[in-house]
Amino acid sequence: MVNNTVFEDRYLSDMQTAMTTPPADGTMQGTPQPGMAQDVPQDMEDVLVLIQLALRRKSNTRHYFAYLLAQSPTPEAEELILTVRNDIIENEGLFERLYFELADEPPPEFVVAPYEQPASYCEGLRNVHFVLQEQAAFYREVLFQMEQRRHINTMTKIITDVYRHIGILNYLHRKAGCRI
Repeated sequence: MVNNTVFEDRYLSDMQTAMTTPPADGTMQGTPQPGMAQDVPQDMEDVLVLIQLALRRKSNTRHYFAYLLAQSPTPEAEELILTVRNDIIENEGLFERLYFELADEPPPEFVVAPYEQPASYCEGLRNVHFVLQEQAAFYREVLFQMEQRRHINTMTKIITDVYRHIGILNYLHRKAGCRI
């Protein structure tokens, strides 16, 4: 028999309580939380719908970058915005290929939502920044559905591009002296 001190007894008792008592919010460690893979539909048709939505969102984002290119205050800003826009076009092609590989047909055509032009360059940067943040979270849901390594790699490339784009937008926002 091990002779524990009072401190050790209390520590072990606290550990056991922490391991067996659910947190106040009703979750347990290791239990899937909202936004994790288990919350995303497992049906392939639902995955294809998610990819269609991703394509629609990508298409809408292209309008923002066309505006930002036209409003670029410096050649450096124009070059960075052009780089991001070209990546978005490339990633749109990756989504189309992903859809084709999963459905054996091209994605359906869709009508692009109307685009509201921002009031200023800074507002345009801010708007597209928030759009990209939402896209990164949405793309994570698509990633969770991928089973084949090349599809996982494709989604990882797209998501890391989005985070790189957010960094570039932060730089441009700061460089232009935009206020939050």
